[in-house]
Amino acid sequence: MSFLSLFHLLRQPLYQVGFFLLFTMILIPFLRAKGPNAIWNAAGVLYIGFMFANAIFFWFEDGTWWYFFISLICSILYLLLAVLLVSLLIKALKVDGSEESAMIFLFIIYHPVILLLVILLRWIIRSV
Repeated sequence: MSFLSLFHLLRQPLYQVGFFLLFTMILIPFLRAKGPNAIWNAAGVLYIGFMFANAIFFWFEDGTWWYFFISLICSILYLLLAVLLVSLLIKALKVDGSEESAMIFLFIIYHPVILLLVILLRWIIRSV
């Protein structure tokens, strides 16, 4: 698979979700977190990575509003799957603690803002 075909594949928000969730599930066991809160924080940081990657790929997309709404739907799907998978991972790793999620996932409120900033920047650059 060439870099260009991988780029075109990852331009789709659903594949971005799959990639970052897979990366989360692979990375977390290697972090040797001291508690569930540290695991949730690591998963949240990777979610922030998803948001930024989505915004970068959004720059190259032609269907602005279609991509915007699909990205937000995929972001919610990401969070739902992350909650399920990270909870199962915490139980599978037998990490002691309350197993409650961290508040870091509140960063979801910034995802539409980031995407709207990309729209604004594209509009400014194209109108100059």
